[in-house]
Amino acid sequence: MGVPRGRVGLGSRVFGCCREHSDATITALTLDSPGHVPWWPRPDVKLFDILVHLPTETSRHAGHADILREQLDDSTG
Repeated sequence: MGVPRGRVGLGSRVFGCCREHSDATITALTLDSPGHVPWWPRPDVKLFDILVHLPTETSRHAGHADILREQLDDSTG
């Protein structure tokens, strides 16, 4: 498999690195492992909190993008 080129290739490589790092972190740590997210209202968290937060945040932003798309092309669904 060749190395992807251009912006799409860069995004693919970055996503792959993030995925590998996430997988390694989840494998190495327990759900009770402490963490710190300085910009959260309660910055001292556990890995479990982060794993619950990510799909919630992703779905929220996907919903925002869907609303914008519907406004642009007047279609729903």
